[in-house]
Amino acid sequence: TGSFIEEMIQPFCCSEEETNEKHRTITNNSDDEEENEKQLAASSLLDVGCGTGVGSIYASQHHVNFQVTATDISEFMVERTKKRSISLNQDIECVVSDGQTLPSTWTNRFDYAMG
Repeated sequence: TGSFIEEMIQPFCCSEEETNEKHRTITNNSDDEEENEKQLAASSLLDVGCGTGVGSIYASQHHVNFQVTATDISEFMVERTKKRSISLNQDIECVVSDGQTLPSTWTNRFDYAMG
């Protein structure tokens, strides 16, 4: 049996349509999907406060050229994101970090950020 925290923090679950709507801002640059993909090609994304990794995994699955980095202040959540991304064959860098004190080496490293 899992701990109380594990039982209380279940992976976010919603329909594909709801997920697409919630994350539409990533590809909201144009109505033309081909143009969106060109703009997103080989882009990097920082997910601050990744929680269980839903947004990071979504971005990684739907934009294969994205270099995704997921951060959270909670080591438990980062480990959960890492395990989920591995189980889904997604290459996501997972880092324990406070969103207010990100590493200085990350300055200008990311094309997109979400939180």
